[in-house]
Amino acid sequence: MATITGKFGSGFAETIIGTAEDDTIYPLGGFDLVDGGAGTDTVVVLSSSSLFSISRKANLVYVDTISAASWGGDQLRLRDVERISFTDTKVALDLSSTQSAGQTVLLIGAVLGLEAVLSNKALMGVGIGLFDQGNSMQNLSALIMRLPIWNDLAGGTSSSQIASYLLTRVQGVVPTGEALAAAVASLDHGAEGEFLAQLALSATNAQRLDLVGIAQHGLGFL
Repeated sequence: MATITGKFGSGFAETIIGTAEDDTIYPLGGFDLVDGGAGTDTVVVLSSSSLFSISRKANLVYVDTISAASWGGDQLRLRDVERISFTDTKVALDLSSTQSAGQTVLLIGAVLGLEAVLSNKALMGVGIGLFDQGNSMQNLSALIMRLPIWNDLAGGTSSSQIASYLLTRVQGVVPTGEALAAAVASLDHGAEGEFLAQLALSATNAQRLDLVGIAQHGLGFL
């Protein structure tokens, strides 16, 4: 793990290059390009997130100060940077379906819905941390299947109740008898967590949660 600090402050432009490790990078303001390189890299901004806007354009993420910021006009351009740490929150940028934050959105969203993804920053932080540790979607899906949450969510713990709840949550409609039967068979006879993992990674789930839209501005977490 490497810690890298910029050399110049507001009004100047510099390029900061990361290492192949998990870098923590401290730009000093100005018009900086940060290329994190390999690893899971975090850019630290020593201000509140409320003073910045975040947008993704092509292969760069732009972090711009807004008019409320006293220094105004500074801009960070980020390439291959996975996280931003502000003083009040963190923002994940690794939001493809194969990256930690993206997989967290898909898994938590499949079980609890979009509102939980956007509002429960602590839960999202737990999920991101578990994926960062190398856990697979199926491993974490199996863990969720063992949690004592299904009476509250699905009204019971039978395979039929859980399958109906998850299919309805992800697809937005009550499943047909045929679809429910196939899901129950997968829960009863497939590998533990396999059904939930496949559902979470489905295109339907990604579209319903608007994973592409979330990726445009990043995901808040703690």
